[in-house]
Parts: sequence; C-alpha cells; structure tokens
Amino acid sequence: MSIEQRKRKGRTHSHLSHSHHNNNNNYLYTMMNKKQISILIGIVLVVALGLILFTPKKPASFNPNSIPRAENFPVNNEGKHIDGNGEVILPNQTPSAIFKPGENVEITYTTNGFSPATVTVSKGKVVTFKNFSDVDMWPASGPHPKHDLYPVSGGCINSIFDACKDVKSGKSWSFQFDLPGTWKYHDHLAPGNTGTIIVK
Repeated sequence: MSIEQRKRKGRTHSHLSHSHHNNNNNYLYTMMNKKQISILIGIVLVVALGLILFTPKKPASFNPNSIPRAENFPVNNEGKHIDGNGEVILPNQTPSAIFKPGENVEITYTTNGFSPATVTVSKGKVVTFKNFSDVDMWPASGPHPKHDLYPVSGGCINSIFDACKDVKSGKSWSFQFDLPGTWKYHDHLAPGNTGTIIVK
C-alpha cells in the first residue's frame, strides 16, 4: 500500500470515526435535552399546583345593593321609614331582621356600619360579624368604652361579648348569645357604629 493510499484510508477512517462520534454526541445531547425538558415541565407543574392550593382565597365580594335600604320600606306617620318591628330605619341602614331557628345569623360591617342594625335571635344562637369594609372593626358590648351591658364578665375589658381585637377586612368574628335580653353593641374602633341584638 502506497503512502498516498494509507493517507486516504487514514482520512476516511478518521472521518468515519469523527462522524460516528458526532452522532453519539447528538444522541446524548438530544437525550439530555429531553430529560431536562421533562424535569423543567415537572417543576412548572409542581409550582403551578402549589400556587393553586396555597394562594389565599379572596373574601367573597360584598354587593351593598343586595341589602334592602330604608327607602324600600313603609313610612310611619312622622314620615320616617320603618321596618317590620316598627323601628325607624336611618338612611343607608339595613332594617332589622328576625332569624328563625336553624338560620345562619350574619351581620355585615361596611362603611355604613353594621347591617342589619337590629337582629332578633333565639337564645343560644351564634351571630357572626363579617367585615366587608376596608378598615378593621372590633364588635363589642355597649356602651363604649366600658363594654359591660352584656352581663357576663371575662372579656378583655369587661363583658365576654367582645372581640377583644381588630377583625381585619374580609375576616369575621362570632359570638353565642346565651342570655335573653336586648344587647346593644358597637365598633370599639368607631364607636358611632352601633347595633342591637334581641335575644328571646
């Protein structure tokens, strides 16, 4: 075999060897990309699932138009709107409500105060105060600042009918009324916002 033939054979062998090496590299590169893509897809799915499961839920939106207002109720002989109990309803105030046994009792708090302003419940009923305003609220027994009308002591100031803390926007606080009577309450943070719970 001549020197020229050996050179050509060497180049061909070298070229085939190099070509075979490139094919192996391409195969490995493709396999690595597929594995990396699979891992990346897995990470994205885990993150998305985590966001869905652990993102805090927004409180239900409150539509103030869903609550009946004073202007929708009859007028007494003094020209003031009254509710079914004959109580005067102030503008932008929800009339009183009577809750039957088994019904959930919810009082909403908005920029207009507590709504309904007066509720009638049976003894042992739990009343939930829901904060739909943009500010904190603090439901507590009247009068401000003593909080002692509801006559069971043991709360942070006096009565146990006292949230004893700020209730943030979108949150709620509940209290069980075990004593019959008429219990006035207020927002300790905005004492002009008041309401009444009548327990029978």
